Amino acid sequence: MEKTPFSRFIELIKFDQSHGSLEKELEVVTTLLDTVQDQLADYEHEYEKERFFVQSLRKEVDAQELEMRSLDEKEKVSRERSALASSTREYQSFKKECDQFKQQQHEHEEVLLAAWSTFEQAQKLFKAKEDAYKEKRSAFQHEVDAQEEKKQALLTSLVDHEDLRKTHIVDVPAEWLEKYNRMRNVISNPVVALIAGTCGGCSFTLTQQIIMALEQNKLVQCSGCYRLMYKNFDQTQNSAHSS
Repeated sequence: MEKTPFSRFIELIKFDQSHGSLEKELEVVTTLLDTVQDQLADYEHEYEKERFFVQSLRKEVDAQELEMRSLDEKEKVSRERSALASSTREYQSFKKECDQFKQQQHEHEEVLLAAWSTFEQAQKLFKAKEDAYKEKRSAFQHEVDAQEEKKQALLTSLVDHEDLRKTHIVDVPAEWLEKYNRMRNVISNPVVALIAGTCGGCSFTLTQQIIMALEQNKLVQCSGCYRLMYKNFDQTQNSAHSS
């Protein structure tokens, strides 16, 4: 039997409901993907902070070693000058300068050793965390890839769904489509069935006149929620077959 415009409209509604479930699933997957990507970004940020901290400690060690080499060179020059002194007074002056550099070397050695100790402890701790980081990052990336794959599959399904929808709007009156599409932008279930004399969306009690119009397969807007209403198509078909 050839389908009526009304039956095709009801099929369109049911088709869009299945389309809506895909959109909801896509929303869930997209949210989860964003969450996992944020977690991965935060984890990488923390890792980079620790790596940068260790690098800064290494630079501090290098700076202290450079200072120590500078003191060594100054002490060496001072010692050589004292060996070439032409008088006792000049010798004493160079020796005093040399002793000062030696004292500075001794004091700076403690600073250098402390810098090395701090760096080595931080580096050891970082190395211990690095393996755990790589494992955790791999797990995050695996989850990102899995959710991205789901998202792309859903997007493909939605595109296919949209193409198939074009076949469902054939022979549906333009007036119905206009009202329906306008309501779809407002609420998720813009068209509902009549249930025991009430609106299937908000349970608003309908007048007998409206019920009679629905019996004639007319679309009527509910006075309570403004959804489009229809008499349950399956019930209508069952009634027609039993009579």
